[in-house]
Amino acid sequence: MKNLATKNIAATLILILFMGCSGSVSIGSAQRKSTQVENVDGPKVGVIKKSQIVDGCAFGLYYSSEEKKDDKRYVFFDDLSNLAWMNIDGQDVRLKLMSSVQTTGETNKIGDKGSSTYKGKEVTVKIDYIVTRVCDQCEYIDCDATIAVTKNGRTQTVKVIGFIGC
Repeated sequence: MKNLATKNIAATLILILFMGCSGSVSIGSAQRKSTQVENVDGPKVGVIKKSQIVDGCAFGLYYSSEEKKDDKRYVFFDDLSNLAWMNIDGQDVRLKLMSSVQTTGETNKIGDKGSSTYKGKEVTVKIDYIVTRVCDQCEYIDCDATIAVTKNGRTQTVKVIGFIGC
């Protein structure tokens, strides 16, 4: 009888600990959800309408889910003429290149980093990228990037992949 009582107490303690852990997981999840809600308050980054995309040399960024598609849906597109496009809050927005810096040298190597800043009507876009692949036979690199869009004091940040080159 004493062993059974000890087992029942142990089982009760395990259940209490489990419930306590479950409660803390829920609290943690609620905190993560509130962080996601804060991002929703920022400008909404959407897919650019096709009319803005041109063939040729470019700096194009898209969500990783588009990587294997032939007809990618871009969230950022610069035709390397100092003008770029993004879809912000449901509207295609024209952006002008303000500055561009390659922080790790003049040659393109895997791991090199760069940063570009663009401005549009009521919006600033900052892109930080890192080179993930270099095409030795062409003027082309693949990159991972983070886009931070600021509009009316609110910022939305998205992780994307893409390319720079011809």
